[in-house]
Amino acid sequence: VWGQPNSKTTPAPTSKPALKPKLMPTARPRNWRRLVLMGLAGAIVLGSAIALFVFSLLKRSEPAQFALERARTHPAAVAKTGIPLEVGWVVSGSLRYNGSAGTVRLSLPVRGPNGGGTIHVRGVKRDGRWSYSELRMAPADGTRAIDLRTLN
Repeated sequence: VWGQPNSKTTPAPTSKPALKPKLMPTARPRNWRRLVLMGLAGAIVLGSAIALFVFSLLKRSEPAQFALERARTHPAAVAKTGIPLEVGWVVSGSLRYNGSAGTVRLSLPVRGPNGGGTIHVRGVKRDGRWSYSELRMAPADGTRAIDLRTLN
């Protein structure tokens, strides 16, 4: 009969074991390390970009600009740091707005040709106007802090 195995045409089974199927090649061990390193580098770059953006926002805020202008015109602060007075990279603190109200608490590192220090700002915003409970510059040389709320 056509299409049916015939003992004359069908080969006899052999005693050789069946071959195992080949597995698909896996990624080389170095590839996962590269991916982890690229992921870490990406996270560091993204985190740094976010931090620089936040520092930039804090430095350009109205309270920070007011404090910097006061330090640039205050005679005792100018005597300690000199002019021009520049703000450092790492500004720390918080700035919160809620409509025409808000709170601020900042530390601005500053540096001039004669020395540096840190300007501390603390205040509240009511009805669109800032009032500061603390506005002082602590010189880096450890001398007495300068109250920037008064121009003496």
